[in-house]
Amino acid sequence: MRKRILSVFVALCMITAIVPMLSYAAPINTSDDNLTWTLDNDGVLTISGVGDMRDYLSASSMPWYSNRTKIKKVIIESGITSIGEYAFSEHHYITEVQIPDTVTKISDHTFYRCDAMKTVSIPDSIRYIGVEAFYGCKSLPSVSLGSNIATIGNCAFQGCKSLTSVSVPFSVSVMGDHVFAECTGLEQVNIPSSIKKISDYAFWNCTSLVDVTIPDSVTAIDNHAFWACSELKNITIGSGVKEIGKSAFSDCKKLKNVYYCGSEEAWKLISIGADNALLQSAAIYYNASSSIRVTLNGEPIPFDQAPVIVNDRTMVPLRAIFEALGASVDWDGATQTVTSKLHDTTIKMSVGSKLLYRNNAPITLDVAAQLINERTMVPVRAIAEAFDCAVDWDGATQTVSITK
Repeated sequence: MRKRILSVFVALCMITAIVPMLSYAAPINTSDDNLTWTLDNDGVLTISGVGDMRDYLSASSMPWYSNRTKIKKVIIESGITSIGEYAFSEHHYITEVQIPDTVTKISDHTFYRCDAMKTVSIPDSIRYIGVEAFYGCKSLPSVSLGSNIATIGNCAFQGCKSLTSVSVPFSVSVMGDHVFAECTGLEQVNIPSSIKKISDYAFWNCTSLVDVTIPDSVTAIDNHAFWACSELKNITIGSGVKEIGKSAFSDCKKLKNVYYCGSEEAWKLISIGADNALLQSAAIYYNASSSIRVTLNGEPIPFDQAPVIVNDRTMVPLRAIFEALGASVDWDGATQTVTSKLHDTTIKMSVGSKLLYRNNAPITLDVAAQLINERTMVPVRAIAEAFDCAVDWDGATQTVSITK
């Protein structure tokens, strides 16, 4: 009798162990019958097949919905060409997503409120990122946008609070309303010259943004675009801007400097909407440059004043370039001379002089350090090369690339 009871108990244990394995491992076809999915015991959901994933009607209509709390990682295999609407909406335990280079579209609401997501690969094949595609992915620290994206939809990255920097590729021509709104950790954004307007609420409540550059290609900064960017201190506005919408810079309480890339006369012709008193009361500097970028080992160097071209040489703020290179800065206000040291190299230069001294050896510059809009500006190539860095200029993208 005891042996029979023991046998039954063992059988029940085996069945209990096998049933979850079956429910995990059995592939289930979508209604389009072109995709299958498998969820393993480690929480890895693998989706395979050929063609478009179908769009789902809501966050609860995808076939793996009942297992959503078990899914930790999503692998979409090569052959799939789009990720459907709501496909992973409100899947709160997904931390990683892998997307193949056969996918061209991330649809609306695809990863809506995947608030544990920390890693996602967006390949160069992607051309469209839909409305609310990554809305509320508050744990996502960074995102590398593929080089062929044409459209980023409304609210695509709204509420991605852990994002610290975003570089929008030159392929993007449309950024929707609220696109990066409430990205409270966003410290830096690079807006390409392919963009024609900054849409409504695009950067609303991005409370960590300090410096923003609007390229010359932009003709309109729409309503509430930078509303409540409470740490924003410096804004460079391209010469193409003709209209600044209502409350575009409302509640930007620390806004101090506006660098306008056109003339004073052109600035006066810009239509500026209501509730932009903080913009209009800031110090305005004319004839700046919005298109020049300076990078160090591939990462953009932020400046509190935009680079300018003087006699075909790119001039940048003195302290920012020295500190970016890791060099010390010792400024003598009486003689307007800076002394800077990095490892075994010491350089010295003075405002108004074309001589730069490297370890006491004089080097003649093409253009002298000089005051521009009350800031000391220095030739970036001369400084970087004095510290043995390689410097390249890309005329197509207006980028100075420094490599240490």
